[in-house]
Parts: sequence; structure tokens; C-alpha cells
Amino acid sequence: MTSRATERQVRIVDCLESLYAWERDDQHWLRESMNAVAAIWEHRVWTCGILYDASNADAFVVRHLLFNAECPEPVASLVVDVFRGFPPSFVSNTYRSLTIGFGRPVGPELEPFYQQLEKHGSSDIFGVNGLDPSGVGCFIGIGAPACADMSAEALSDFQRISCHLASAYRCRERLRAAQLPAIDQAEAVALPDGTIVEAKGPAQPRPVRDALSRQIRAIQQVRALKGSEPATRWLPRLQGRWTVVEGDGNDRQRYLLARENLSAVPALAQLTERELQVVATLSLGRTIKETAYDLGISDSTVRVLLTRVYARLGIHNQEDLLKLPAVRALREGRGSVER
Repeated sequence: MTSRATERQVRIVDCLESLYAWERDDQHWLRESMNAVAAIWEHRVWTCGILYDASNADAFVVRHLLFNAECPEPVASLVVDVFRGFPPSFVSNTYRSLTIGFGRPVGPELEPFYQQLEKHGSSDIFGVNGLDPSGVGCFIGIGAPACADMSAEALSDFQRISCHLASAYRCRERLRAAQLPAIDQAEAVALPDGTIVEAKGPAQPRPVRDALSRQIRAIQQVRALKGSEPATRWLPRLQGRWTVVEGDGNDRQRYLLARENLSAVPALAQLTERELQVVATLSLGRTIKETAYDLGISDSTVRVLLTRVYARLGIHNQEDLLKLPAVRALREGRGSVER
């Protein structure tokens, strides 16, 4: 690995650590997260971070909006103004379906906005979208001088980061909203070396505990050996269900907590929980490979689950699946979904 590639891997791990620092308040978390994501992008001009609710494309809501120190005041004003009048078509084509990418090619409705941006040194916004089937998520926008070409490797890096951004934001919202300490919300509690010291519910069976232990150790190795271990070993979710964060125990020691972090989506026909999570993730426009990474399962497991889904729903392929009204509704943001 070249020194440049090693440095990029270090920045990616730094980014993941920022995303999963759930104990920070919204403003601190969002600022650190957007700065960490932007550090991976080599052509940034300015950065913004948005916590949003796009569960209803006709009523897009900005919950929190931040700009970094390098963002010119006129640019910040332009962005704030454009958020006041997003057309539903733009929300559906971006916040509801775009995981990463440049906004200008998919948002012709906002061409006057981009023309104004050009006067201030940036002609487009590269977005990393923590997209969730519920429509509630986090978007990090990076002002770019132009719609630059990106390598396949860089695109893959940002796709994986978008998976983590969605997983981390959904998990932190649940952890902070609950009336219980984080350790009491966890279905598995582990020591820093991956040893499971407590497991309950779906995490109790020995094979599950062993798999969780292996994946937690992988995360810890990525963190300890920044740049030496591939960041891809740090998965957004484990076994399709759990996200791992740090938290205090009742003895004031720090533990690794496997918290249930399923996407909140309506039931669909007779699908099992795992089948529904695969369908929900694919509905966001993710590939089978990206879906497997997001859920922390293998590509082959995703394909097996999809085969079962097709049989249950009486369809033949992924194209048929994504055309189903219930699946299209997830992607297009028609109505809200309880979290």
C-alpha cells in the first residue's frame, strides 16, 4: 500500500470513529462528522451537514444545518434559501434515493442555484447521504469546483461511508431517545478484546455470540492498526441486526455495545425480518454487494434471501421487486414511517 493510500485509510477510520461517537450532542457530532467525511475528499471548497426528515417528499424538513468555517457567508445564505423551497421531485431524486453523487446532474430544477454557486468558486455539491428507508437521515455536502471524475475506488469508499453514516445516525438517535442507559439497550456487551460478557435475546445463541465476537475484534483491529488493516472490515451492522458503539457500563468501565439497529419499515407480505431488511436496503438503490456490506452479511446470503423473497411475493427478479408499490413507496417517500 502506498503512503497516499495508507493516509486515505487512516482518514477513513478517523471518519468512522467520528460517526459512531454517539454521545456527542447533535451540533458537535454533526460538525465532527462532516469535517471527517470532507477530509477524505481532495477537492473540497466548503462543507455543510444536514439532519433531515424526508419521510414525506412533499414536506421536507431540515432538523439541523451546519457549515464549516471555510464556507463563505453568501454560499451559506444560498443554501439556506434553497432549502426553503425544495420541489418534491428533487427530494425524491436526491434525499430519498441518492446515496452518493453530485447534485447538479440529478437536480435540473435547481440550476439557478448552481449558477449562483459558481460565482463563489463551487459549481456543484458532492453529497454523502446517510439514507434510511424511513426518510430520516443525515446528509453531508461538499462544495466542489466542478463535477470531477472520481476513481472507482473513491466511489466505493464513499458508498461504504454512506452506509456507515446512515447506520450511525439511526443508532445514535435510538440510543439518545431511549430512557435507558446505553448498556441496558445492548443485546450484547463485549470487552475491548471482543469477549462477550453479556448477551440476551437474539444474541444469546452460541454461534451468534461467536460471530459477534469475531466481528467486534475486526473493528477493534481496524481502529488499533489504522492504515494497516482494511477499513472495509469495520461493518455498519453485524449479522444484519446490530451496530457496535462504545458506552459506559454500570461499573464506569468502557464496553463495546451491540445495539439492535434494524431499519424501521412497514411489514411486507410474509417476509421475515432479514428478508425485509434486504428489501429495504435494496430499495435505497444499493447494489447486492453494498447491501451485503451494509447489513454485515455475505453477498451469497443476500442472494439466498432474495430468492426466498421472490418466491414469497410471486415475482421473478430484482426489477420486479423494485416495481412493487410497497417497495416504490419506501424509495419515493410517500408518507411517513414510524421509527
